[in-house]
Amino acid sequence: MSVKTKAWIGALRLRTLPLAAGGIILGSFLPEVNIVFDWLIFTLALLTAFGLQILSNLANDYGDFTKGTDNEHRVGPQRALQSGVITQVEMKRALFLCGALTFILGIALIAMAFGPDQMFQALGMLGLGVAAIWAAIRYTVGKRPYGYAGLGDVFVVGFFGLVSILGVSFLYLGEINAALIYPALSYGFLSAGVLNINNMRDIENDRNSNKRTLVVLMGGEKARIYHALLILAALACQFIYLWNLNLSACFSPTSNPPDVRLRFLALLGFIPVLINSLQVLKPKKNPAEYNPFLKGLSLGSLFQVLIFVAELQYLLP
Repeated sequence: MSVKTKAWIGALRLRTLPLAAGGIILGSFLPEVNIVFDWLIFTLALLTAFGLQILSNLANDYGDFTKGTDNEHRVGPQRALQSGVITQVEMKRALFLCGALTFILGIALIAMAFGPDQMFQALGMLGLGVAAIWAAIRYTVGKRPYGYAGLGDVFVVGFFGLVSILGVSFLYLGEINAALIYPALSYGFLSAGVLNINNMRDIENDRNSNKRTLVVLMGGEKARIYHALLILAALACQFIYLWNLNLSACFSPTSNPPDVRLRFLALLGFIPVLINSLQVLKPKKNPAEYNPFLKGLSLGSLFQVLIFVAELQYLLP
């Protein structure tokens, strides 16, 4: 494998894809979607989410490099443009190609989800898709990127949580189910936790580069408290959803449904997340010490989703 090929694979940052997958899986396998689930819609939604995540990764590489944030003081892995192996022109072409492919995937997804009599829903999802592409690029690219103004966490909760879970469930149901707001917020808070660890690691370089992340604005100590609140809020939202979930309604009057109290076992997936977060709350002498916990929360968030939906699917008829 050539040096350039390795640089492109690194630029894609494939390790971030599990976090993108979690929202699609959660929104596709909740009990409210169970009856109308469609494998083709799920596959296209997953590929579209991957496209958006990779687009965001490439845009972050380009935006942080052009603003001087990716420099010799950066703690995280060396970026593609920073290494000098890939040029800015090549990265721009990659951004355009990835954006175009993601848009095409989104169009195919909308076409499969909605019929000719659902033009209004289709146009709404198209607008949401364009907004997602815009958000993926403008995190660090442009004159006023929102990631440099302390708004990254808000957009992460919005797009990784609300848009991902409510959006994919809308593709199946053709309407917004208000009950899904709680799991959507939960996953959004976990995703914001991943960003928060990343920004805690990079706080010094971000501050010196005038990248005003929320961590830079509040400081390292308050960022750890904020992290704890994000994780606890995610857990609380899942608990509220389970508390209100009426699994008995999924069974006929003559059937013998399982003990619906077992639904709370779905929260067991939070154990690795909580263990990981306890380690994050401890002050670190070296910012690089945050790296394993960044990966841990990303994979832990996906694991939590898999346990959550697996338990609920087990209880369904």
